[in-house]
Amino acid sequence: MSSPTIAPWSADQVTALAPDKQVATAGLKLASPATWSDAGVHEALVWGSASGSGKKPYRVCVDLSGPAFTCSCPSRKFPCKHAVGLLHLWSRGQVADRGTGRLRRRVAGGPGQASPAEGRAAGGRGPAR
Repeated sequence: MSSPTIAPWSADQVTALAPDKQVATAGLKLASPATWSDAGVHEALVWGSASGSGKKPYRVCVDLSGPAFTCSCPSRKFPCKHAVGLLHLWSRGQVADRGTGRLRRRVAGGPGQASPAEGRAAGGRGPAR
């Protein structure tokens, strides 16, 4: 059973999630489509990859129903500036609805691959990495 897509929040609602003024300000600076790749939304999940100071983009995912946040950046602030930036982008309507097919492939690691959990449930160790 799928849940309905959550209506975008206002900029004030997104800013209110920031743990401090620095994160709120930095999050707004990251709310540019040029910063993000592979961004998408489907139902209550928003995700994307933010280019940052590291070699690899930071992978960000927000569960809007909580909300709950995850990011691969080393920040100890929660939510981090990347999550706040992604939410600002989403609240402006600049994140495309990607549907379940893309989300399933992303979670599974690619087209036609089972997720590690599905692989373990079937008695395997999950897909080779």
